[in-house]
Amino acid sequence: MRVRVVVFFPRRGFCLEPTAQAHPEVDAVESELEANGYAAVPSWRNDGRWEAWVREGNITSGPSKIFPSREAAIEAGRVYREAELRQP
Repeated sequence: MRVRVVVFFPRRGFCLEPTAQAHPEVDAVESELEANGYAAVPSWRNDGRWEAWVREGNITSGPSKIFPSREAAIEAGRVYREAELRQP
């Protein structure tokens, strides 16, 4: 499945990629994104930290912040997703 990936760069804002680039770490949690709308992904820096990624329709976005644990990233994704679902 091809998805659009929106990446947030804290100092530059959002960057919408016209076609999905290879993000194997996100592909690995595809089923979790499909089921929950959010997932925790190990940081690409390979430093033990985690990223929260969310799915809205066919757009996958993340990370806007790096978290110290998988549990913290999952909680952030859940809170973000719930807030998005409450908006009219």
